[in-house]
Amino acid sequence: MLLGEDAAGLSPTAITRLTATWRTEYDQWRRQSLADCDFIYIWVDGVHFNIRLEDDRLAALVVVGARPVGPRR
Repeated sequence: MLLGEDAAGLSPTAITRLTATWRTEYDQWRRQSLADCDFIYIWVDGVHFNIRLEDDRLAALVVVGARPVGPRR
């Protein structure tokens, strides 16, 4: 579960609000430019879940980049 066992107590309104917040944060994150970033290491991994949505399986892709100095992106 995304939020753990405590998620069962969340109302539909709370889930809607959290989803909208996460979508806004994701949209801002994915639009940032990485053109000025020098990465010294990039790690990529994917995980398939046993959950099926119609004919497709749910998958998550994770990408982590390390820079010599500065904030994480």
